[in-house]
Amino acid sequence: MVAATVVSAGETFFVAVDGSDENRGTIDSPFASIQRAQLAVEPGDTVFIRGGT
Repeated sequence: MVAATVVSAGETFFVAVDGSDENRGTIDSPFASIQRAQLAVEPGDTVFIRGGT
């Protein structure tokens, strides 16, 4: 018997000061807030917070 394990790499999301919480959270369409990213993530996902104030 052979057992297979499927490992999901997870999604990657981005947050940037010039983003919008209506965006998809991609590098080209980042979210504006960390709170919005928090709603999108699931275990195994990664969120990158881009520089800015």
